[in-house]
Amino acid sequence: MTSGAALPLKGVSDIVVDDATMSSALLTIFRGKFCKTLLPGRTSLQFRCGEVLYDIGDLNRSMFFIQKGFVKIGTLTSDGREIIYDIRKAGDVVGELCVARSPRTDRALALEPAEAVHVSYSDVISTLKPSRSVDQAHRDLL
Repeated sequence: MTSGAALPLKGVSDIVVDDATMSSALLTIFRGKFCKTLLPGRTSLQFRCGEVLYDIGDLNRSMFFIQKGFVKIGTLTSDGREIIYDIRKAGDVVGELCVARSPRTDRALALEPAEAVHVSYSDVISTLKPSRSVDQAHRDLL
């Protein structure tokens, strides 16, 4: 299932649709020129296959810009079933929903050895501020 769709499953609220819409919009902002401004000089973290980058309930407000590998994004229903929102690859970002809410309602799991650059929410906001158009797009999403 991709981030742009949601299935009506027992135990899954409308937040899945809202998260998918928010995620899609934020991914548009956090690509291209924005990455070229934000990522230089930062070190990639290494993740083993099956390692969690962040988990449901985490309070940290940070994102991971994937440099290598595949990362699964999803959540669990109240009865323990997994819902996969998306599979992300090098050039994508995960954790972008921390812009809209904390604690986290999703989790990211490396599907193979992966590398990602960790960036705090405050660093993202500091990078956004100089750009009125990106800053306005961010405010429009919230």
